[in-house]
Amino acid sequence: MVDVKFTGLTVKPYSVSGATLLKINNFLTQHGPVVDGKKRSGATKTTIAIGAKYNISGRFIHEGKKVTCHIGIKTAAVSYGATMKIPSITPPILSNLSQKAAKEWKRFAAAVRKHEDGHVACAKNVATKIAAEIDAIAITATGKSEKDAQAAATKAIKNLWDSTYTTKAAGARLTAEQKAYDKRTKHGKNVKAVLDYKVK
Repeated sequence: MVDVKFTGLTVKPYSVSGATLLKINNFLTQHGPVVDGKKRSGATKTTIAIGAKYNISGRFIHEGKKVTCHIGIKTAAVSYGATMKIPSITPPILSNLSQKAAKEWKRFAAAVRKHEDGHVACAKNVATKIAAEIDAIAITATGKSEKDAQAAATKAIKNLWDSTYTTKAAGARLTAEQKAYDKRTKHGKNVKAVLDYKVK
């Protein structure tokens, strides 16, 4: 069985300043975190790791002079985590905004958080998929003896593991998934994570 562990989410609010929503929006476009080479309102860095060690289990089938070894992964570990940067304004700045502007800010901030939470969900999905793939690994190899068959099967699993189930390979899959998520959601526009700075 492959364990999937969530190592945690670290939320790092960054202070935003401005007397009006227009000035706040200008601050965001100038000082927001960079994603894909552009300043954004929020950003989430996700990580994924696959434990270097794994245990295998299997069985042998004897057919005349041939021995077949069937093995799979008995135990392994996959983990993921995230660090999130989201905008925050101090109570004094919020209280100086009009009621409508303050309401718009709260709506916008909630939408940004919703979009960034989606990045965390992406990491969970990738980790879960990888864990399921590892659970489903089934290698068959033959040899003249149990030792030969097991050695061949073990080598095949190692080759598969080293080529597909490394932390580097998992990281590449996660990066691709996060980019696809941002493209699909237009960096949060689907949940209206865009500040309506015209509200006064």
